[in-house]
Amino acid sequence: MRFQNSISEYLEKFSVQAALGIVSAVLYFFSTPAPDIYYHWGPLIFFALLPVFLSLACVKSETKGFLILFIFSFTVYLLSMYWLKNSHWIIWLSFSLLYALYYAFLGPLYVFLNRRLPFLNPVSFPFLWILADWARAQGWWGLPFGNAAQSLFNYPYFIQAAEIGGELSVTFVIVSLNAVWAALAISFFKKRRMKKGELAVIFLLFAVFVASFLFSYFRFKSFKNQSSLETLSVLAVNPDVDEIDESARLNAYINLSQKGLESFWNADLLVWNEGSVVSHIFLKEGLGEIFYNFDEPDVFRLRKFIINSQKPLLLGGYVYDYSAKKRIIYNCSLLISSRAEILDYYCKNRLIFFGEYLPEQFSFLNRFAENLYLTQKKPMSKKTVFEINNWRFIAPICSENGFGDLVAGYAKNKDVDFMVNLSNDNFLKSRRASFQHLAANAFRAVENRFPVVFSTNSGYSGMMDEKGVIDEKSMLEKAGYALFRLEK
Repeated sequence: MRFQNSISEYLEKFSVQAALGIVSAVLYFFSTPAPDIYYHWGPLIFFALLPVFLSLACVKSETKGFLILFIFSFTVYLLSMYWLKNSHWIIWLSFSLLYALYYAFLGPLYVFLNRRLPFLNPVSFPFLWILADWARAQGWWGLPFGNAAQSLFNYPYFIQAAEIGGELSVTFVIVSLNAVWAALAISFFKKRRMKKGELAVIFLLFAVFVASFLFSYFRFKSFKNQSSLETLSVLAVNPDVDEIDESARLNAYINLSQKGLESFWNADLLVWNEGSVVSHIFLKEGLGEIFYNFDEPDVFRLRKFIINSQKPLLLGGYVYDYSAKKRIIYNCSLLISSRAEILDYYCKNRLIFFGEYLPEQFSFLNRFAENLYLTQKKPMSKKTVFEINNWRFIAPICSENGFGDLVAGYAKNKDVDFMVNLSNDNFLKSRRASFQHLAANAFRAVENRFPVVFSTNSGYSGMMDEKGVIDEKSMLEKAGYALFRLEK
């Protein structure tokens, strides 16, 4: 009794409430995707939000609700997106501040609802939380990484429910369970018996968690290995190159690809990552098609390699357009035939604000952006479904794999067989950033039920099946090449 009284009194102090917010942030951080098992405990996410929810349940002021959630969310993003500092510390702090505000404004809303409709206390926060998650991915400033669901990306028994409601549905289940723990803890510490309405809401939320887990478990078990007559062999090349000389970079890709083809001569498609070709090999005039810049010496080496290998190549490259008054750079994936002809291309639709481009309304920052080594690129609305050997696939670039609606929009009603995600993770110089990319790919695989081939230049290349399970041949933290066989 004395213990309960003392805890209840402490929970009323703002300093304790703020401290609990920081504790939750640290627990949340350790649950997020990371390359080392000692720094990644995914299931911890089922309890990570308990301290901050305890704080909010004891808050009487909307202002304090705002501050507690701001402290929590700002700390979360400072820790989990620390890799943005490798681009520039201003970008790191700006993104952390911007995204923290999405969740901070949930505090006043939660306090208001808790005061007016207390029996909805446990269920109000999950709905508010996924609303913030959804809003954070909207607009040209959106970046949907660090979601609670991504903590479970390598626990396939938990994430198959994303097939029904997407990644946000898994987040809803996680937040709901945390809200249940918080409601029970508050009832215990404050020695308050719950009303029937509150118990019914708690039971409902717990039932949703159990139903979600059971669906995921049995859905995962329902997939069986079946031999298929139609196969496609994809050779992913991962040289693990950094920002080196452009010609030396191209040589690294060609040399490693040649070694890979010596071992896997039956490959149907070669895959190079985003930014594998950064020189002026590809040009574009206004709305015209992309073509080779034959004044660029690297063109002949690239075309000679493709023709000699007799293999089609999907690569990530920059396409330069000089037809406008100011040069425009498109970040593209290009499918090149075995005769070195450009078959089709896709250019990135969702660019990273202040990481890849500045909208026109922020053009006054262009001079500052150039000093930060930010490439001025331009988004493009073209939606491309590539085709090779009767296989259809999409190729979102880098952070686009985090936008579930974007990927689903490309794949919907277009009979897409698989997805290729091309990334330049060496730009970020962070193993944690690479694993956040992996986490997003797992959910795109489950949501659309197709395999995902991922190709980076940082030692992380491989394949996930339609269950989001990483193929054992995948290259995690090592350079090299590997052949992956797709079936349908």
